[in-house]
Amino acid sequence: EIRSWLEQPALWEEPCRTSAARMGGEAAAAVLNRLGDIRFRRRTAEFRRALAHQDPDEVLYRALLETLGYGGNREAFLLLSQRLPWREMRARLWAHPPGRHAEAALKALVEAARGPPALIWRTSGVRPGNHPARRLEAAAHLAAVHAETGLARGLTCLLIGNTQEAVAYLTVKDLGRSLVGPGRAVEMLTNAVLPFFAAAVAGQAGRAMEMYRTLPRPAAYGAVRHLHEALGTAIRVDARRQQGMLFLLRHYCSQGRCGSCPLS
Repeated sequence: EIRSWLEQPALWEEPCRTSAARMGGEAAAAVLNRLGDIRFRRRTAEFRRALAHQDPDEVLYRALLETLGYGGNREAFLLLSQRLPWREMRARLWAHPPGRHAEAALKALVEAARGPPALIWRTSGVRPGNHPARRLEAAAHLAAVHAETGLARGLTCLLIGNTQEAVAYLTVKDLGRSLVGPGRAVEMLTNAVLPFFAAAVAGQAGRAMEMYRTLPRPAAYGAVRHLHEALGTAIRVDARRQQGMLFLLRHYCSQGRCGSCPLS
């Protein structure tokens, strides 16, 4: 009797699990595209509000440090950007010759992190690539490279090339170690660089959105694993569509709104 029950089709399952079959792969992908674009525009609007009363370099600096903290130390890196703002970081670097900018930047970041009070870093369960020590080195590299030009001016070059060149520019290796891998570079473009320039540079919103739409998926997010499993191989997931999945997670999956989900 139990076997017969188990062999019966499920009376109900999440609509996302049948969306590709019901709607077709292209229609389901179009839903994720639309929701991914909504997240990008909302992020752009956040930058626009910040830029109304803050220095552009400061806004971009804080966003870059925040993305470096993804994976367990986001809040700590945000606090670090407040303790050591860009204007202070840049002033410290100008006191040293260019060849020592990276060393001086790392020293300034470490001193700010030590407080008092010392920042609390999460290291347990954090992948080696996300370890705060490595991410601090990456932040120091970014500051050193753009100490002379400034972050906003220095990174505008990313809007000229294609997405592959932009990812390569933000990828950082030092003595064989990956301080910023391609996946984290995509995260920085998705959540910081491109929405920032869409808000900050007149006439570049379309170009920034165009680049965003061609970014590869940085990595599979554990938070939306259920959506990856539900859609299977029916849809190719890139950065834009994974952002659409995050939109579904926040506004539908986690709110018990499966019946009104755009994939239902």
